[in-house]
Amino acid sequence: MLNRRQFLLVMGALGALAGLPKSRSRAETSGIQFGTAKPFSFDELKRRAKTMATRPYEEPLVRHDEVLESIDYDAFQQIVFKRERGLGEDGSVNFPAQFFHLGRYFKVPVKVHALEDG
Repeated sequence: MLNRRQFLLVMGALGALAGLPKSRSRAETSGIQFGTAKPFSFDELKRRAKTMATRPYEEPLVRHDEVLESIDYDAFQQIVFKRERGLGEDGSVNFPAQFFHLGRYFKVPVKVHALEDG
């Protein structure tokens, strides 16, 4: 039986996956560089969530803190993301994902997984 923490983790992952591209070929035309493709398993996702839920929280490693701290609000506003490089900006999904640069208030990068044909 899933506890609340596991349920929220799984539901968050499913919600994120709902708006991702259905076809990798469409996403590749927008200039996104994907890593090596791996088969997706919902059972594996649940297993990983369960394992993570048993471990104590680990503070993420912040790299280049001095540089990121120097990117204040005004500097952050000058960093412009190329909209056409967003995940799903080619019209292949209902809810495209736009990415943002790290900065003073966002120091830890996240991994984004795209599920195709799911």
